[in-house]
Amino acid sequence: MNEPFLKIELRDSIAIVTLNRSQKRNALDEQAIAALDDFFSTVPTNVRAIVLAAAGPHFCAGLDLKEHHDKERSAI
Repeated sequence: MNEPFLKIELRDSIAIVTLNRSQKRNALDEQAIAALDDFFSTVPTNVRAIVLAAAGPHFCAGLDLKEHHDKERSAI
């Protein structure tokens, strides 16, 4: 089973959101974007700050170009 793309830890009023796809340099695919959207759409009301971190040596490579290419998407 794959690890979840986001690891979310709540400490008092701080949410630590860790991108957890280091084998792909934390590149954002459809599932990752949906996970981020879900989290930021439902942040608990007691959270006053959000720290966005990343697993591994790279923060985020951007869009997962392999998935983008495989799904034959265009820039338009």
